[in-house]
Amino acid sequence: MAVYDQRVLSMYSGLGPLLGYFQRIPNAQVPFPGLVELNIDGVWDAPGPSRRFESNQAALLVSRSRLLCSGVRRLSALESAGVGGVPLYESLHHCLPTLRRLHLSRALSLDTQMLVTLVGSRQTLPLMSLDLSGCVSVDAHGLAALIACCRGLVHVNLSQTAADNTVLAALTRVAGMDDAAGLEVLVLDTTNITGAAVRDFASACAKRFCRERGNAHAPRAWRLRLLDVDNCAGIGADAVAVTRDLLSFMRTRVLAAMAGGSAAAGIPRPATSGDGEPESEYEEEEFYMIATLPAGAVSRARSAAAGREGEGDGRPLYALIDMDSERPLLELDGNIYQGVKDELLGTAMVFDLAEGGSDDEGGGGDDVDDDGESGEMDARLVGMTSQVVAFHPVRLSKK
Repeated sequence: MAVYDQRVLSMYSGLGPLLGYFQRIPNAQVPFPGLVELNIDGVWDAPGPSRRFESNQAALLVSRSRLLCSGVRRLSALESAGVGGVPLYESLHHCLPTLRRLHLSRALSLDTQMLVTLVGSRQTLPLMSLDLSGCVSVDAHGLAALIACCRGLVHVNLSQTAADNTVLAALTRVAGMDDAAGLEVLVLDTTNITGAAVRDFASACAKRFCRERGNAHAPRAWRLRLLDVDNCAGIGADAVAVTRDLLSFMRTRVLAAMAGGSAAAGIPRPATSGDGEPESEYEEEEFYMIATLPAGAVSRARSAAAGREGEGDGRPLYALIDMDSERPLLELDGNIYQGVKDELLGTAMVFDLAEGGSDDEGGGGDDVDDDGESGEMDARLVGMTSQVVAFHPVRLSKK
């Protein structure tokens, strides 16, 4: 059952007789016992009076007529700011254990106590799609209690709520579970989360993606498709950069615009000095590290990438995870490697080869012309390092 536009339906759909029928049937009778989906977007809290029914009558339609009985799987009631607490609780009380989709935006009467009471002592809820955007009366404790029961969440929208790091930590645990469905869309704009929690969430998603890529028996290719953390005052440009880097190989769309910043880049717009030159608020540090892999690993990855027609630019797909730890992980074209860091006795110099230089595995060596004679190679020194990390293949398995 779908009721989309209250003004149009009130004038032409003839819902008045239907409401009268609902009021006349016995209280113990359920009008539609097989109802599985109800869409009342913009109707539960109608903007003004109409010819046939008003907002309070729409609430009567949902609560007193017992439309939301046990068995309803999908409920969408966006823009429900004026719905009272009693009809809201009575409506959700019966159907919450079976709901797969709950979209209830701007419900001001939905508070922490009601949500915690609805969840009760339930260990699991079947919710897969959750939208509580604009529900400002629910604090972080209530949101975290609900999310902790929902292992199958795929789409979550908690924008303009009191969500903080505890809520994102609960979502991080859901995202890292191999037996969970896996979050694909997460919207947390204008919330109280910080950069550290976002980095932890991105790292958990990256680790799960690498585990599933390395598992030939994985049922499907999961990935996080969208992460929206716009207008979160606790997230800085450095956290945004790390998050984008962790999620880049999943092709995740990261929205991280900040107040006065660029929506496309997700970094603050630099201030300008008197002469018009930009003044950066952040200091960037660039360092190099030598990475070694087993013989033939890069060649096999290049061959596999070249064989994928129409995907990417023919280069191997790779991802580096936890490079600041002592045992970082590398995912190279579906293979997982674990690294061990060490220090060189001397200093290694890193060169940038000009176009036409040798890029064979292992580097080094002179260019060889078509006539077999050795030629000179243009090289530019870009940095020096004494750090090295040796990667070795590993196989990840469930505990």
